[in-house]
Amino acid sequence: MADQLGAEYSTDYAYFIAGGRTLAAIESYLDDKKNSKALRAAIAQDVGALDVIGYKGRDASLVFDHAVENPALTPDDVSGAGQRYYYRPDETTPEGKALIARIDDIPDFDMTHSVFARRLMGVEEVATNPDNLQDSFGNANRNYAEGATARAASFSQYGDTYVVSVPRTVRGIFNEASRKSSEEEGYTQAAGYVYDWATPPDSQPIPYSKVVELQEREKGDQLAPRTVMRKKPAFSTKR
Repeated sequence: MADQLGAEYSTDYAYFIAGGRTLAAIESYLDDKKNSKALRAAIAQDVGALDVIGYKGRDASLVFDHAVENPALTPDDVSGAGQRYYYRPDETTPEGKALIARIDDIPDFDMTHSVFARRLMGVEEVATNPDNLQDSFGNANRNYAEGATARAASFSQYGDTYVVSVPRTVRGIFNEASRKSSEEEGYTQAAGYVYDWATPPDSQPIPYSKVVELQEREKGDQLAPRTVMRKKPAFSTKR
């Protein structure tokens, strides 16, 4: 979805009330987060390990009470006079890569919704200014600076309602004149830009003011004073 000015939004994110497949993804994520110990135990059982330690798949340690040979694993350490054998997933084998992906999908230490974003949107991060646009002074709003990325999706709960936030990205509008200027100046120049963002499946778009309304309803007098973010454009002047 794209919008020339994004007038109905007042932040760098688009907001949606989760429904259908998106709501199911949130519920599945929360269930897995609650039952993460069981998910780790299942992985350990499948490879014959005592435990799985660590939350990043490639850095995780699988603990055994004996030496093993497994194409998914590579030896890491031995401790306690040979009583414990530690292995890491082998990043060079298909079996090891599959094990890494399985460990990475456990959301127990996922404080930033990276697992949720990957499940729902297929990626953890998105580039917010993939065309590397700048204003006439060579600047951009910090969230749209060169190389800037944002979590592809996250969510908040207000009562029985889940609100998903998705970063708005900026894309350049190019024409013959802007391409000529880009070549002459040596950096990307666009005739203008649009905001663009992904839409979570089966979800209803809402303005940020609705998010504040839900916050007020949830927190009541604890949310004071009422604040609605002032719109801040990606660039101080559009090309």
